[in-house]
Amino acid sequence: MNIHLKNTIINFRRLLYCICLVTSQTMGQQNISALTGVQTSEGIFISFTTVQGVSCLDAELQHSSDSIFFTTIYTIPGICGSAFNEESYSYLHTNPVINAVNYYRINLRASGYSGFIGVKFFNYGSSPLHISPMPITDVSNLHFEGNNKANEILIFDLKGRLVLKTHTLQNDVSINAAPLNNGLYVLQLFQDRLLKHSRLISVKK
Repeated sequence: MNIHLKNTIINFRRLLYCICLVTSQTMGQQNISALTGVQTSEGIFISFTTVQGVSCLDAELQHSSDSIFFTTIYTIPGICGSAFNEESYSYLHTNPVINAVNYYRINLRASGYSGFIGVKFFNYGSSPLHISPMPITDVSNLHFEGNNKANEILIFDLKGRLVLKTHTLQNDVSINAAPLNNGLYVLQLFQDRLLKHSRLISVKK
């Protein structure tokens, strides 16, 4: 077998594998009407719903820390789904990756894979906010409790001068270190104009 023919066969096998993978994912996405996840005090609560007419055997809930490599964390024993109704299932993932995005998908076996979702999980501990990475080297993500509020983030240098100010209605925001010099700063979080938290942060570029 010449090299050209061999490479052609290898490339064809790769293409066939990709087509099968995409087809499997498309089938699974069509068979799941909802896949959601939310952080709770105990972990991440995952729920999903199969569409009417779909049946599966030993469906798996799979988890990943990078959205690429997934492992099974829970198996629904026996037959799932229904020929007559939508069916909903749920699972509490009690050991997600802390202070990171956790990814989940459903493996419906013969019916393929669902798309994946990403759920942020933050362990605040005794603090209502989390900054990662710290020290700030380039861009850090500030995540805090309190959705749908008028959040204002102020950063002061140690001489009391305001050096950065930003607003958001979300419970996370990116902090760009570009306008800041290396050193220590005071970060203050205001929610609905009330000071909720103040902490010392550091910049090291």
